[in-house]
Formats: sequence, C-alpha cells, structure tokens
Amino acid sequence: NYKIRARIRGQHDTLAEFYEPGHPTRALELTLAILKAFRVEAARRSQKGMVLLLPTLETLTYHAKTGVWVHQSLLEHLDRENIPYRDFGPYIVSRRDRDFGAYFAASRHYNERGDALLARMMAETLTRGSQ
Repeated sequence: NYKIRARIRGQHDTLAEFYEPGHPTRALELTLAILKAFRVEAARRSQKGMVLLLPTLETLTYHAKTGVWVHQSLLEHLDRENIPYRDFGPYIVSRRDRDFGAYFAASRHYNERGDALLARMMAETLTRGSQ
C-alpha cells in the first residue's frame, strides 16, 4: 500500500511517490500527457486552458515542515511545456495562517472557508488575466 510505503520512507505526504519520474504507475507521465492533450484541445477550440492544482492537507503540512512541494516535478514539467496553471498551495501558505486544517472538512475536501479562499484566488487570477 502506498500509504505504508510513504510512512516507511519517512514521507509525510503519501502522494509524494506518484510525482516521481519513472514511478511504476507512470502517474507523472500520464498526468502530463493528459494536460498536454488538454492544452492542445483548448487551442483547437480557440480557448485558453488553465490547470488548477489543489493541495491536500498532507501536501500543505509537508511543505510547512520541509519547504518542499511534493508536486515540484509536475510544476517544473508544466513550466517546461508552457502549460498555464495556478497552484493553490502557495496562495494558502501566503496567508500565513498555519492552521491548514481550518480549510478542510472531515471528508478531506475543502470546506466553506477553503472554497471561499479558492474562489478569491481564482477571481484575482481571472481579473488579472495571468497565470
């Protein structure tokens, strides 16, 4: 189980291994292929697409402890492929509120407070028309 392997490796974010290039699941490579196809399809429709990255509570906690984003390899590939994205993680962290759990419901999805912050970020992003 990937959660057990993560704990044995000392990785506090159980999703970390899936962002490793060459992982047996090829999760990173598959994700990139899907996002490239998304970019091509958006262009075909004369539209602009944007990938929205939504961190889990584990991802935010891991970043707070280490200063590292577990999905850094994905960010680097998106930059290299010129795929527009917005990462909600740095936006939450910039709030300086380290009680990340306050943005999540028991279901591990964003709660009302998390949704409101995400909506604010997207409104700012779309108003600026930037990435």
